Amino acid sequence: MAFLENRSFRFIHCGDLHLDSPFTGLGHTDSEIRKILYDASFQAFEKVLDYGMEEKVSFILVAGDIYDSLTRSLRAQLNFRDLVRKAGKEGLSIYVVHGNHDPLDSWTARVSFPDNLFRFPEKLSSVIHYEDGSPLAEIWGISYASRETSQNLARSFTGIPRKKGIFRIGLLHCNVGGVSSLHQNYAPCTLGDLLEAPVDYWALGHVHEMNILHDPSPMVVYPGNIQGRHMREQGEKGCFLVSVDSGKVEGMEFLPTSEVLWMEEHIPLSGTEEIADIHDLVGAACDRTRSLARGRLVIARFYLTGTSSLQSFLNNPLFLDQLVQTFRDREMNRLDRVWVESIRDNTRPISDLGELKESDSFISD
Repeated sequence: MAFLENRSFRFIHCGDLHLDSPFTGLGHTDSEIRKILYDASFQAFEKVLDYGMEEKVSFILVAGDIYDSLTRSLRAQLNFRDLVRKAGKEGLSIYVVHGNHDPLDSWTARVSFPDNLFRFPEKLSSVIHYEDGSPLAEIWGISYASRETSQNLARSFTGIPRKKGIFRIGLLHCNVGGVSSLHQNYAPCTLGDLLEAPVDYWALGHVHEMNILHDPSPMVVYPGNIQGRHMREQGEKGCFLVSVDSGKVEGMEFLPTSEVLWMEEHIPLSGTEEIADIHDLVGAACDRTRSLARGRLVIARFYLTGTSSLQSFLNNPLFLDQLVQTFRDREMNRLDRVWVESIRDNTRPISDLGELKESDSFISD
């Protein structure tokens, strides 16, 4: 087999998909918001595939957690199959490992997937991606057999036969060095474990924050998940477009995929004397948040901070609830909507009597 050492190509690396996984911490939402959230993860993955077709990549890597086995969603599996089938019609191959949310022993419907999808088994194995009849890249991967996977799967990659002349990718769902305390320590390993293997690019999943752990040779990359699902997963989510030339990573571009953005902002109230001032400050925060979203839905949480003489209002949960509802009503008919999840009081009362006397307020009078 003649490996083509000098070939250049591109691929997309995306992390956890969590198709049909529930959004949490929202409480009551109107039907339109629920519909947007219900479809958000599917639209985010569709955007990944659209990027792949637009950029004419050679293949796409998915590093685990396609869906959430706890929801047992037939919808997730069927929609995933249909999107993969659509990509296959454009000649796009997709390589997948299963993680702790979609292990191989989890509930799955009898869904047959298209030939352009390769799902790695529970034992480490490899597949060579061909282009124009010639080998382009060798992809090694391993899927979780069950959810509670506590063994170090990365160490099995160190036994890969060493070859020259072909770009090698390790596809793995794992927690490297406890890099994220927010995620359970499944398939724990160290960065040293990964660097020992003869791999040129580590395509990792499980951690929902974007993080490049080693650069270069090899690249060790968490792209994060493609769609935030709660307030701990704020900001833009997406995938990486990776460019390879002569067996080395020559460039990486982060491609945004989120259909819904989760954001929070701290609003200082120092100097405010009237309820209308708080309303105006929250309104300005909504507009700032909107400008960052480029037309997408934002779920926002605002914290009121600083010192305030309006403590009697701010300490009343009913007042804050009414303020939230005021902004939900105001935003209802906007296409670039900011849906206010909550407004929370972190202010302190003015305790200096001299400061109170000097202030231009009812209390000073």
